[in-house]
Amino acid sequence: EGKARGFARDALRQAAAAAAREAVARDEDGESWSEHVLRSLETMDEEKVNIDAMAALVSHLDTTRPEGAILVFMPGTREISALVAALGGEGGEGGGK
Repeated sequence: EGKARGFARDALRQAAAAAAREAVARDEDGESWSEHVLRSLETMDEEKVNIDAMAALVSHLDTTRPEGAILVFMPGTREISALVAALGGEGGEGGGK
């Protein structure tokens, strides 16, 4: 009986995850999201800031967009310092390219 409950619980968890993937897989225009985005959303820890992902995003914006400022909101000074360090800068105005 215990194995059956565990199996049913796992099956329910998998079905819920599949339904959640389907719900998030499409944006308001009906376009689907790539599989790596869905995997990232499933494994994301909402209690932690992914400094590497933030640094990659800022770097991507810096290289693909016209020159200008990028404003990033972080929850605290520790995360701000970590992001500045990950970007290899001193921070502050004019600290970028």
